[in-house]
Amino acid sequence: MRSTIGGFVLKNFLLLTLTAALAVGVVWPDAGAAASQCNLQSFGVIAIFMISGLQLKQGEALKALQAAGSVIYGLSSILLLGPLVLAPAILASPLEPSALKLGLAVFACMPTSLSSGIAMTQTAGGNVALAILLTVASNLLAVATLPLLLPRALAGGGAAQQLVGPNSSGTCSMQLDPAALLMQLLAMVLAPTVFGACARVFIPGVAAAVDKNKVVVSCLSSLILAAVPWMQISRAMTAGGASGFSLYAVIVCGACGAALHAFQLAFNTVMCKALGLGGREEKQATPIRKAVVLLTSQKTLPVAVTIIGKLGASMGDAAAGYASMTVVIAHLSQIMINCRQEDVEVEGNQVLQLTYRVTCLQS
Repeated sequence: MRSTIGGFVLKNFLLLTLTAALAVGVVWPDAGAAASQCNLQSFGVIAIFMISGLQLKQGEALKALQAAGSVIYGLSSILLLGPLVLAPAILASPLEPSALKLGLAVFACMPTSLSSGIAMTQTAGGNVALAILLTVASNLLAVATLPLLLPRALAGGGAAQQLVGPNSSGTCSMQLDPAALLMQLLAMVLAPTVFGACARVFIPGVAAAVDKNKVVVSCLSSLILAAVPWMQISRAMTAGGASGFSLYAVIVCGACGAALHAFQLAFNTVMCKALGLGGREEKQATPIRKAVVLLTSQKTLPVAVTIIGKLGASMGDAAAGYASMTVVIAHLSQIMINCRQEDVEVEGNQVLQLTYRVTCLQS
């Protein structure tokens, strides 16, 4: 019985910690708000990406470079579909409150998730090396693309104007400084990832220790990841964010996150087949397409929380906290949708079929 419970906890550790973080932040916000005042959020994000770098096996990622077409499409879908298509559509929708729309729009613009996409690719029998390459490349390239695309995506959104109001010129006064955002992403995403990767390669024993203690490292990363939105949500509660938080909001956030994930799965499945990614040989193409579909349909939480924290100065702690709740719940719904392949058939013009079951998957 004890082993069964322990196995369940380990399998669903990220889901459980994020749920606990959301609940504790709402019910008892004082501790999280105090931690936020000490700027522990920034250190948490840095630690997450440092751990990601420590887990990076460069050799596996390099093997996927031969699938150039799949890499190009995958990166284009991950980095461009959200800012150019999904975010404007979300901001133009009738969803309320505005902070919910803003949080979901920011989440849609994020690069792929750091670990759940790779885990799902392994489960589905996809090309793990390609999944690793898309994960690493999209998160590093996002350092350059987000400062350019995200401000433009948010500038035209009515949600942003409702939160902070227009400035004297009539445009939205909530703006992201591309240079400042670039420096922040360089310091909090790129630098710690590179540092962790270099430590794995150049410090004797580090790679072996990380690989030997995968479960411990994964749980540590999940704890830190949950602590970041916990602090943001706690700060929002102390600033009056609880007034707009309800069970209805949780349901709406979860439904929107699931709908966003389902749309991306369907869209990228069709595009992979239409573009013939992976070649004509079904045996070689199917694992590549699985990896591309899964990785282009996931969104990462740490970068989203980092950017919403950056927006907090102009939109206020309460609205920023509500937006943080949106991305946390959307991320939870994304984790709960375990995309698995059952009786896949790719014959002639038949589109790759994926069936889904709702379950909890360790990220």
